Amino acid sequence: MKFLGLAAIGGGEISLALHIATAFAVTGAVFFQWWVLHPSMESREGVEELKESLMGRWRRVLHPAIALLLVTGFYQLWAIGLAKGKLDPSYHMWFGIKFVAALGVIFIASALAGRSQVLAGMRGKRGLWLATAAILALTTLWISQALGRYPGE
Repeated sequence: MKFLGLAAIGGGEISLALHIATAFAVTGAVFFQWWVLHPSMESREGVEELKESLMGRWRRVLHPAIALLLVTGFYQLWAIGLAKGKLDPSYHMWFGIKFVAALGVIFIASALAGRSQVLAGMRGKRGLWLATAAILALTTLWISQALGRYPGE
């Protein structure tokens, strides 16, 4: 079916586009925080109020982004990944590694944006944890693009 001369876009394509755009946005924000924001804030005195304001705004973006990533990711696994896994069982192994890496990014981003006293030690070593999240995010993106090349149904 065509609309205005273009092929109709199905739910799978919309879900994938949302998933990819959200993943790149979160990854970009992690890199921005690691390379720009964190070094700028660490070298200044009395920026705690600004830091809390920024993290408050980031939380309002991060939490819906996490929900969107989880929903669209599970949809992609259900709609596409299960069939690919039947053709090549290694698909599920790589998906599992990707999922664990993505959960690591989600945990670190949430911990750094949060206010929990239990995770205050992580926020005290923000540079280390942002670097870790960045490496995990790149790993997730790298595995994702490889999984996209697996043969379909």
